[in-house]
Amino acid sequence: IGFFNLIIDTVPDYTPVPLFQLCDDALADGFTDFDLDSKTTEIATFGGVFNPNLTVTYHLDPLDAEAGTIPSLSSPYTNIINPESIWVRVEDATTTCFGTFEMELLVNSLPSPVTPTPLIECDLDNDNFIAFDLESKNNEILAGAGIIISYHETRPEAENGTNEQSSPYTNINFPIQTIFARVEFTSTGCFDIVPMDLVVNPTPIIPVTIDPI
Repeated sequence: IGFFNLIIDTVPDYTPVPLFQLCDDALADGFTDFDLDSKTTEIATFGGVFNPNLTVTYHLDPLDAEAGTIPSLSSPYTNIINPESIWVRVEDATTTCFGTFEMELLVNSLPSPVTPTPLIECDLDNDNFIAFDLESKNNEILAGAGIIISYHETRPEAENGTNEQSSPYTNINFPIQTIFARVEFTSTGCFDIVPMDLVVNPTPIIPVTIDPI
């Protein structure tokens, strides 16, 4: 009579990521590059603990994911439809047990702001500085619900959403200063940026005395 141990391994623990969404790029065509590898650590982490023994691969077809067909999708991967479903295989390198799940790749659209006409004010005391009502240009830039418009002194600040300027805003350069409006969808965080000129026009000076005619 012989004896042997029967070991039943189970599917490894991992965290499915059912949706991977990005904002569209400058071409605004619904296609962009997805860094699939950026999700690997999140998937291989369960209960707050990362498992380095898990191998995560990405596949176009669910049967390929089940079979572990190589080559899998390389990263970055550009979607071919929007949205697009791919399949993820998570395999334990020791036991070779694996699990699969579907991941949706979604490209969110960008807002379409309009570059506004210059915001022009007369400098009543001719000191070159004016408090501009920036928000008076909101509807010209983009009207509608579900958007946030903020104003920034530099393009990098607008891109990062930092150093937002309140309205009214007093210019720091004259006679023309260019600031940047960031227009963001509240639902997705996708945004676009347009420049806006602040123009300071001097006020004519009336002579203190006028020669008699």
